[in-house]
Amino acid sequence: MIPAILLSAGDSSRMGVPKALLKLPDGRTFLAKIIRNLHGTGFHPILLVLGKDAPQIRPFVPEEVDEILVNAHPERGQLASFQIGIQQLPADIPGCLMVLIDHPLISRQTYSRMAAQIEKESAKIAVPSKDFKKGHPTYFPARFFEEILNTPLEKGARQILKNHPQEVEYVLVDDDGIFIDFDTPETYKAYFGSGKRIGE
Repeated sequence: MIPAILLSAGDSSRMGVPKALLKLPDGRTFLAKIIRNLHGTGFHPILLVLGKDAPQIRPFVPEEVDEILVNAHPERGQLASFQIGIQQLPADIPGCLMVLIDHPLISRQTYSRMAAQIEKESAKIAVPSKDFKKGHPTYFPARFFEEILNTPLEKGARQILKNHPQEVEYVLVDDDGIFIDFDTPETYKAYFGSGKRIGE
């Protein structure tokens, strides 16, 4: 059992609408696509961390989500949301996968490769990589949870990788989706044209 924590607490100030509800060309939301891939590749339970847009997003949360958590202070950053998720995980797990809502193009095959690597070596940090560049998502073994909970928020979860480079396993994938994040309307339009969003 490998839990996944999907972080979707940002205020999406540059995007203008919650990233979780942005639509892909096939009509699915970012949220639905990511949850389907996680569930379909065996990650369980799935925890979703929302922020101030929680009331707007809740009606669209897929049934495969096991628990919805709310970060009342999302301005504190992604690490704060990840810490909230970690604190709710079962005690007997080997680790968890940290997933970001603004990376919806990560393929199901990449999640499958990550799951296979974790099953093979659950005590190592796992990061997908292509062309010698690392991307998302990231798996953190439970032995690093205490360090994550005590890491200064401004450092972010990436600080754990910097602290323990020898503990990182790079999972080779052929997937540009591990690098592509959507932070602005310009990025969204560059990939999807004028595709409609929830509410339009």
